[in-house]
Order: sequence, then C-alpha cells, then structure tokens
Amino acid sequence: MAGALFGIVWLAACEPGASSPPASAPPASGAAETGGYRLPSWVGSWSSPRCGERSYERWLELAPDGTFRADDRVSPCPPTVTCVWSGIVRRQGSYRATEDGRQLALQTETAAAAPKLLPLPTTLHWDDAAEAPLELAGGERCPYVRR
Repeated sequence: MAGALFGIVWLAACEPGASSPPASAPPASGAAETGGYRLPSWVGSWSSPRCGERSYERWLELAPDGTFRADDRVSPCPPTVTCVWSGIVRRQGSYRATEDGRQLALQTETAAAAPKLLPLPTTLHWDDAAEAPLELAGGERCPYVRR
C-alpha cells in the first residue's frame, strides 16, 4: 500500500507540463520556506508616504509576472476640483529578486519628467519587522505598507 501511494505521489510530481516559477521570481502570495528562512512576498499593492527629499506619497504595484507600476502622487487633484494636470506621475518596468529574496532590483521602462520628481530607487530591501518593502533614500529608511 505504501509503495502504491509513493508511486501516485511521484507520478503527480513528475507530470509532463508541470513547471515551477523562475528562481528569481518572488512568491506570488504568502511567504515560501527555504532552508528555514521565510522568503518575502513582494507581490501586491504598497504605499510609502513622503520620506526624505521625497515630499509626496509613492504607490507601488508589484505583479506576479515580474512587472511593476509606480505612481508618484506629486500633486493629486482633489476629488471635487477640476485640474489641468492630475499630479500623479506613472512609471512602469520590471523587477527581479535577488537569489535570497531579500532585495528587488527595479528596472524602469518608462521615463517621466515632472516638477520635483525624484527617481525611483533601483533597489528595494525587505524589512523583516514590518514584512514590507523598504526604500533607502539619502540615509533615510522609507518603509512601505500594504494598500
């Protein structure tokens, strides 16, 4: 009986067409265990308030396919007002996790020019205590929270 059960489990694990995500992709949800260490779950919607020289909020959307969208909310238009410029600058690109899952390298595909706009970081770090991304800007720690 045990041999038959082992065979069924083995066949299911070796089924043709089954594939695993690339090693550099972060877990889509939750956190995976690897060697006793929990890999961060970067995927999702994040927000970081003003921090350091950045005087505006930044929203970050990390998709499971390794792409991202960043909205710098430089001067958002209030809900009941008509504005010429929305004041939200959108950039997008791709990201790649380091092998240990502790950092993300961001590569921006769209350039944006706007008043007082600071560049996106090229690297995000994982903050274990907050279980969230962390941006380092000019010696300051700029934490993100889930939106």
